[in-house]
Formats: sequence, C-alpha cells, structure tokens
Amino acid sequence: MFSTKLKELRSLKGSTQEELANILGVRQQTIGKWESAITVPRLPMLQKIGAFFNVTTDYLLGRTDEPGGFQK
Repeated sequence: MFSTKLKELRSLKGSTQEELANILGVRQQTIGKWESAITVPRLPMLQKIGAFFNVTTDYLLGRTDEPGGFQK
C-alpha cells in the first residue's frame, strides 16, 4: 500500500524519483525500492514523507483513505 501511495503522491506533485530523493536526503534507488515495495522506510522517514506531501503516516500506510494533512 505504501508503494502505491508514494508513487501517486509523487506523480501528483510532478516530481521525479531523483527530485524526491534529493528533498528527502536519500538515493534515487531508495525511492525506487520503496515504490517497488521492496523495502519501506522507518518511522522518522515516513513522518518526513508525510510532512512533505502534507498527509498522515496512516494515509501513507493505507490505514485510512483520508489524507488528513498537517496543521500549519
């Protein structure tokens, strides 16, 4: 579920895997592994991804269909 959500969100933002990797401070291959469901990020990175896309970690993990978002 995470892999699908990440691909979806990245596409909606119009970002490449390389651009997202640079923003998150990881390698492009890491984004590829996440999007291929080979690996999943640990909680601190999930939180960083959620903050970047303005969605909750529950949404990223498929626990809810509501993106939620963070209050600013």
